Amino acid sequence: MKLYFAILTSLAALPGICHAQDAPSLDTINAITAKYIKHLTTNAKYTYAKKSYDDIEFGKLFGTDNGEAYFGETVGMHKVSGTWLGKKDDKDYCQWKNADRITFVNRKSDNQSEIRYDHVAWANDSGSYQFASFLRPLELSEIVFPVSATAYGLSLNEYCVPFREQTIILSIANSEYRSAKCLLIATKPDPKVSGLRVETDYYLHPETGMVLAKRQKKMMSMQKGQIGMRDIDQLTEISYGPTENGLPFPKAIKGWFIWPDGKREPMTDVEFTEYKRYTPTADELDFEKTFGIQLPALPPKPLAKPGTFSKVGRWLLIAFGVAASATIAIAVVRRRRKIVA
Repeated sequence: MKLYFAILTSLAALPGICHAQDAPSLDTINAITAKYIKHLTTNAKYTYAKKSYDDIEFGKLFGTDNGEAYFGETVGMHKVSGTWLGKKDDKDYCQWKNADRITFVNRKSDNQSEIRYDHVAWANDSGSYQFASFLRPLELSEIVFPVSATAYGLSLNEYCVPFREQTIILSIANSEYRSAKCLLIATKPDPKVSGLRVETDYYLHPETGMVLAKRQKKMMSMQKGQIGMRDIDQLTEISYGPTENGLPFPKAIKGWFIWPDGKREPMTDVEFTEYKRYTPTADELDFEKTFGIQLPALPPKPLAKPGTFSKVGRWLLIAFGVAASATIAIAVVRRRRKIVA
């Protein structure tokens, strides 16, 4: 922990653009975050080991993943395999194309592969509520502020923007986290499009925009077969290691469920066993050569940018989302019981 605090303190001393007493604007935060996302996903390579813990049977190890990713200038590759509830999971692969596309492939065996999700943000809004969703399978979404990630995606592709706002920023202020200077951004979901009633505080490094920590107040969870809110916070902390080009690479992501009495249960544990500057070869960035899988062509570009939902449409969407969440949660519980049995 002493090393972790030392890293945070040293990061607070990095030279940068935020020296004024007043907190910077969102535009400034977006700009420095864009620089950091580019740093993470351009000519870089990393490996990681991840542990995920149950959010129903708290404290129980639910699964482990081991992943590797590398990026060129605009294209990246990612592969991961894991074990969940004691059963070895299938290998997954994905290709990243600079905010325009991410393709997931599930390889069930050496002789059978299945393309299970082809995502083009401007063609399918369902998975592009925020650009951070692109970073999630790469284990990088916790490291960047999602609102700024959305702005970065829009700067690369005007059709990457979601057609409705998902996050409301309540305040931006100078603050401290574990004695390190930071920006504290308080947020909540937009009630017009989300039925989730939680607030989340993000603690950002003032010079790089990277997330030092985030805390979600309360959580939705399964209770006696029903979905409901629980007075349990979710705290995530990110530590950083070597610095290149004036910007650091992530070292670890640690997350906990925090009970009202202060008790902690583990939530997630990601260790980046390697993160370094790397220039992959042309063959490494060729998905078909690397994995022997032919990708589908991009769908046609839409005639117009995404619009907005009517009020009725928004409430129907909320109702559908709550129903879908309950259905998924019940299915997960049944699947867990089946696997354990």
